[in-house]
Formats: sequence, structure tokens, C-alpha cells
Amino acid sequence: MTTKVFLSLSHADKKLVSDVKRRLPVGLAFFYEMSFENGESLITAMERSVSDAAVFVLFASDSSIASPWVNFEIDLARIQQIIKPNHRILVFPTNPSFKISTLPKWLQDYWIPSSNWTAADIARYITTVILEPDIGISASTIRVVGRGKALDKLEQLTGDHLLRNRKSPNVYVLGGFSGIGRRTFTSYYKRHALSAEVNLVYGPSIVLSPQADIQDVYRELRTAITDDIDVKAFGEDLAGFQEADLRAQIEEIKRLLAHFTSLGQAVTLVSTNGFFEDRGAPKNWTAPLLSSISGDTRIFVVTNRLFPDDWVSGTNNSVQMRIDELSDKDIRTLMIFTADRLRVKNFAISDELVRAIGGHPDVANAAVRLAALKGTHILERDPRQLFNIQQTILGENIQDGSLNEAEKRILNVLSWVPLLSGAILEKIICGDGKVSSEKFVAAVEALLLSCLITASGYTFSISPSIRQLFRRWHVTPPDLLKAFAEILSDEWKKAEKDGHFQTDLFDAFVYMHVLEGKSLPAELRSLLSPGTLFDVVRETYARGKDADDPEELERVASWADIAEKMPMSEATREEILSTVCRARIRLGQHEAADKILDLMGQRGNRSVLFLRGHSLRKQERYSLAIPILEDAIREKKYQRSAAHELALAYKKSGEINKLRTLLSQRGDLVKDSAMFADFQIGMDLARGDLAAAELGIENLSRMPDDDGKSDIRRAQLLIRRQQYKPAKQLLTKLLTEHTKSRFHIRSLRATAAAKDHDFELSRRDIDYVKGISGRQTAAMRLEVGLLTEQGNLAGAEQLLEKIRFKGSEDQLLQARIYELKADLVETGFVERQALRAKAAEIRVQHNLAFELDYED
Repeated sequence: MTTKVFLSLSHADKKLVSDVKRRLPVGLAFFYEMSFENGESLITAMERSVSDAAVFVLFASDSSIASPWVNFEIDLARIQQIIKPNHRILVFPTNPSFKISTLPKWLQDYWIPSSNWTAADIARYITTVILEPDIGISASTIRVVGRGKALDKLEQLTGDHLLRNRKSPNVYVLGGFSGIGRRTFTSYYKRHALSAEVNLVYGPSIVLSPQADIQDVYRELRTAITDDIDVKAFGEDLAGFQEADLRAQIEEIKRLLAHFTSLGQAVTLVSTNGFFEDRGAPKNWTAPLLSSISGDTRIFVVTNRLFPDDWVSGTNNSVQMRIDELSDKDIRTLMIFTADRLRVKNFAISDELVRAIGGHPDVANAAVRLAALKGTHILERDPRQLFNIQQTILGENIQDGSLNEAEKRILNVLSWVPLLSGAILEKIICGDGKVSSEKFVAAVEALLLSCLITASGYTFSISPSIRQLFRRWHVTPPDLLKAFAEILSDEWKKAEKDGHFQTDLFDAFVYMHVLEGKSLPAELRSLLSPGTLFDVVRETYARGKDADDPEELERVASWADIAEKMPMSEATREEILSTVCRARIRLGQHEAADKILDLMGQRGNRSVLFLRGHSLRKQERYSLAIPILEDAIREKKYQRSAAHELALAYKKSGEINKLRTLLSQRGDLVKDSAMFADFQIGMDLARGDLAAAELGIENLSRMPDDDGKSDIRRAQLLIRRQQYKPAKQLLTKLLTEHTKSRFHIRSLRATAAAKDHDFELSRRDIDYVKGISGRQTAAMRLEVGLLTEQGNLAGAEQLLEKIRFKGSEDQLLQARIYELKADLVETGFVERQALRAKAAEIRVQHNLAFELDYED
């Protein structure tokens, strides 16, 4: 049964309770806000509400205790406490003057004392009671397994710190890969190792952008205390904070942290990379802020990487530890518990699959969900037959047939925004009547238990590992997208009017502007933080890249202009400028890209090597690109992308031996990525190993970062098999269903149509490619292919000569022309033999090149 929470109040406390309810996690429970002092509801309704509720919350004030209706509720709750041992009672005083002695004696045990509770604090406390690992009352509560050793290790580190410094740490840094339970362990450690400080677990867990800065921390802390903030005034505050010197900024953040310290709560800050500069040193604000934390303040920092050991040992207030992946035995145990909760019959799992899961709890839970949906046989496959078992499991969880309508709609909405409050999400999903509130709550619980979405306070977000994959496989219905935009717009207008600034709502509102192709109004730009700006620029670029949309790519630069005037760390600025540079390169604006690279070079940004090599590779100047990309790999900035770019440059320039050496020596950089799987499929197609290519395509399609690559490869496979008409049909279907990869789809369809002698369709697609900025050389190659299939071999050769920087694909086009010339009836015997020999020599020399691999 879905959790119910009953909020009991006096009419005098109605505004406070309304503010609390607004920040409760709709989707994890049903919340009943009811006041009875005027007798609006029948006693029987009160009885039913309280008896069904797993949590009874009393907002205690003089007026509430004086109300006979509220007193009646208290009596029922007392009975319920006796007959239901897991029933929770929480009593929050609504003003500092209220005395505990005013309460009935038996109810005084449930008093939660404090003189400065805000609505946000109370809502967070209730949310923790619902979601707390192991003991939370929600059906989607996480089960903690296998973390005893990690707890002991952190205890030992804490003991060493205590011995050295004669005091306990104020800052705990927990690093490790995403998806292995770092935040879960943080809560587990607070509850067990720091159990004497019982309120630590009720502090906020703040999820920051991957490129967060100190402004992001300030903004999130402000709104974690209260959202009762005028939007315009908050914009002025944020601008003032950005202009202040670092010492003043740190003092302001410490002032905000003091609020949670007064409640005995710890603050958890989560960011993959936001605390570090490019080379791993703490950002200019990170070290001063963390080292200044003292007294009773506790901060937990959850991140992908660890700080340098010498920095940590040099502080007198910090410890850090890497959270390791779970052992195979622990993964098996976790899966057994999850299977029991999901009622999976005859659950069994092989040792090979447990090992392949690699200690990741989210993948383990997703695997059990698959078994619940499709039967345990789905887990009986040999992991060695799959390219990446972890990504395969996550991918199969979101395929058609694995999600019901409510789950699909929830993931559709969350895939477009960083996070969203449960209340707004419910309005969007249930507003048209297609999904009931009960089905919405059930869907949220199922998605949480499967680790496909995560909860943070009253907000939900889609798992990063499936965001792009879901958007590729599931097109958001236009009516849902329209409702999404309208509701977000209405909610933002209401927030502005009521003076309620919520970062999740504002960021979602910004993302919707990006989705609709709009610019953010100038008066709202002061509310942007560096982390949000980075996320927006990255999202805009991804959309423009996927759709080959020059307007979207141009918009990247307009968003990034804000970065020039906004104070931020060098690491964040570098990431934003890198994205702008990529957009310029994709648009074919290489001179503009070079100006950005010169500026970045003056700042000492390490990404310059990769970006310059990428630009030269896109210009097909392989001899210049190769040495720069080789240096980029050694520099270890964007190392995986640099390895892929270098592999492409080697392949395109016919440097086959160097390509083999690269894949042998640097294969570890890309072996688990979609780009490597896609690259391998291209080599299989070039060699004519179509069976290997087909298997590779199936595995690639299940990977979260496939991003449409498998669809392109499937069409190429059909063309390789000379099935031109089915290839055309598939590509036409892709054009109607997806906005991504339109350049590649149109280019392939032009080729398939030409080979099928559908010259009119081929010509239309070539004209489309000609209209894309930076794709003129690609259009010339397609034109050569069309002229060749039309029999105009002289015209094809003349056009081929105009291509400035010739690569392997151009040589293969020449080979095709030689072969067709040899087949002409007027060609003599000697010439025919010579033409065929030339063609064969080219194909041997470029045997790993693939003429259907168009530039990216």
C-alpha cells in the first residue's frame, strides 16, 4: 500500500503547513493536509485518515492544542501507535513560545525541539523519515548491503584524525564512481557511526552541477533554508554575492551553514567535478571554504575524485575516503533482497553475471527489475556475448515493453530537465487524466526501486546513465511537451508573483527555454549560476549537434556570452568555452574557433590541444591533426575523445599500422564506450565481416551513449548487402521518427537511393546536405557517388578532383569509378585489366576505410 502522511493543524498554522506541503515529495506518498477546528469534516473521515496514515504530523501551537478536533486526532493517533508499531508520530512546534509541557504527557516523547524550524526544514525532516535507507517507510526505500567494512575504514580514518588533531573532523570527503552508492553510504555512516548526533541525517543533500562554483553553493543553501524569497531581490543578492571578494563569500556561506548547525544537521554537497580545477587541485574557493569549517558544523562532500592527499593531511578538519564497488557476494545479496521486494518467483543469478555487474548497486537493482518484467531467463545470457553488460541491463530496462504508460511519461519529462519537484511532475503527468494519482505514485516507486530515477528532497531526476538513451528511444509526445511547457510557465509566473524562488523550478524553466529554442529574458539572467550556465550551454550544443541545427549551434555562443561577464572558476569557464568552440567547429566556422582557441591558450587551458586537433580533423587536414591529437592523448585532457579522433584521423589517412598500434595501446580508453563499439563496427563493415557487424550493432543499440549510432550502422549493413530499397525505407523511417543525426541519415539515403537508381530522391538529399553549414565537402562526395551511379564517370572524376584534402573515402570513390570504367563495353582488354588492377590496389591499401562513413 502506498505511504500516507497525515498533517494535522490548526487553521492558524495553515500557511506554514501549506508551505511545508509544497516541499514534500509528491510521488513517494499521499499527503493529507486537514484542519478540523471548524468541523468541516466528519469524525469518521478523521478516523479513516489517521488510521491509514503511516506518519502522523502534528503542527503544535497554542491554538492547535486548544482545538477539540485536533485533540481528537491525537487520541486516535495514540491508539494507532499501540496497534501499529511502525506508525511514526512527529510533533513540530510552529513558534518559539510554544512549550513542551503544553502537550499531553504521552505525546511529549515525539517532540522535535527547535526554535528556528522553517517550512523547508520540516518538509526535509518528513522526507527523510519516508526515504531513510533501511528504515524509511516508503516502498522504494533503499536497502543497504555490504557497507560495514567501508564504515569501519572511515571510522579508522576518523580515529587517526582525532589522535592527530584532538578533535573530530568537520568535513568528510567521499569519492568514487557514480552509481555505487556514495550518497547512500553517507546517510548510513551518519546514522551508525555518528548516531549520537541524531539529527545529522536530516540535513539537506544538495546535488550541484558537474561544473558547480561557489555561487551554486550559495544559491542552493539559500533556497534549502527557505523559498520565501522575492525573485528580483534574489537576483540582486546573487549578483552581489558574485561580485564580493572570496573572504566575504565564504563568510556568507558559513552564515547559511550555521542554520543547519543550529538544528544539529549535516549538509551534503554532491558534484562529480565541481570542487576541482582541471588538473585535480581544489578550486580557488573549495580549499578555503572547507578548511574554514569548524565548531559543530558537519559537511559531507560526495564527488567522483579525491583531493590530493597532501592537501587533506594539511588541514585539521578533514578526512577523505574512496567508496569502493560492492563485492560480488554483496551484489548477490542485494539482488536477492530486491527480488523479494519485487516478488520475483524462482529468482536465480549466475556467478558470471554477478561479476559482470561490477559492484554497481544501481545496475544490480535494474537487473532484478528486468527479471520481474520479463522473467528470470533474461538473466541467464552469457555476459561474454554482450559488449557491456552494465549498459545492456540499463538499456533493456527502458526499451518498449519494459515500461508502462505512467513510467514512460515520467521518464519523458525528466529526460529534459536536471530535476523537477514531485508536485509539478504530478501536474504534468496526471493533468490530462490519462494517468491517475495512484498510478503516478506507483510508477515513481517502481522507477526509484529500479534506480532509473533518483530522489533528492522533494525533487526527482532521471538517472544520468539512461538520460540520452531514453531520449533516443522515446520521442516525447507533442501534447505532453506542450503541457510540460505550459505548466512550467504557469508555475514560474506564480512563483514570481508569490515571492517563492526555487532553484529546481528556475532551472527547469531555463531548460524549457532551450527546448523551445528561446533565449532567456535579460531580467532573469542574474539568477543563473555558473553551474546552471554550463549545463544549459552543454544541453543546447547537444541538441544542435544531434539535429544538425545551425540555429541551435549559434545559440550556444549567445548563451555563453554571459560567461564572459560572470565571475567563475577557470575550470568552469574552460568547459563553457570548449563547448562554444565545438559548436563553431561543427558549423564550419574554423576561424572563429581558432580565435577562441587562441584565447584559451593564453589562459593555459589544456583542452586546446584536443580542440585544435579536432578542428583540423574536421577540415580533413589529417597530417596536421595527427601530431596534435597524439599530444592531446599524452596531455590526458578529453583523453577518450582524443583517442577516438586520432583513430579516425589514422583511418581516414590510411595509417593502418598506426591505427592498430593505437587500438592495442590505448584500447583501455575507449573499450567500454559506444564510440569504440561504433568504430569497430565500421571496421567490420569495411572488411566485409557482416556477421560480426550485425552482432556489434545489436550490442551498440543497448548502450546508453549509443545516441543513434546503431541505427546508422544498421542502414549501412543493408547497403553493404545491396539491399538498397530496405535501406531507403529504414532511413526514411528514421527521418520521420528522430531529429538526431539527420546529416548522416540523409547522406546514407542519398547513397542508397543512387544505388537503387532513385536519382530524384538522391538529388533531394544531396541538396539538403549542401544547405548544412560546414558540410560542403560531404555534399561533393555524395554528388560524385550520384554521378557515378548515373554513368557520368567523366563528370564524377572531374568533381572528385575538386576535393581539396583527399582521404581514404575519396580513394575508394576513385576505385569505384575505375571498376565501372572497366565494365564499359567500349573499354579494351588491356585498359580493362589496368583499371581493375588500379581499383584492387586502392582497395587493398585502404582495406579498413569505409566509404559510407561520412565525416562527423
